[in-house]
Amino acid sequence: MIGIHRYKANATQLASPAQIVMMLFETALRRLDSAEEKLIMEEGDVICDLHRIREIVLELHGALDFDAAPALCETLAPLYQWMMSELIALGSDRDVTHLHGVRNVMMSLAEGWRGAVEGGRRLAVAG
Repeated sequence: MIGIHRYKANATQLASPAQIVMMLFETALRRLDSAEEKLIMEEGDVICDLHRIREIVLELHGALDFDAAPALCETLAPLYQWMMSELIALGSDRDVTHLHGVRNVMMSLAEGWRGAVEGGRRLAVAG
């Protein structure tokens, strides 16, 4: 296990900011899947998953640069705030519909981000 933790630490240190954002989305989506499984099976500590997902959403929200992309940030900020409120509601009432809504938005954002990152790579390779 030490090797895996070292590998993950190195991967994060060597990643570009765009790759780190992608890693955050991927981790959040994995944690959403884990939380849903625990809720459905009524087993396990879903609180740990929800806490980590909320940390990721806060990290994404905190990374918004309104000076660099004001229109994009004005769109994303309310989405992140909505996700936070849904995750808080999920923690209190255990209604998976909150989780499904967050997952749908998170998947759309991750796909958009992945497309932007891949598009940037193509431009860099072409240039």
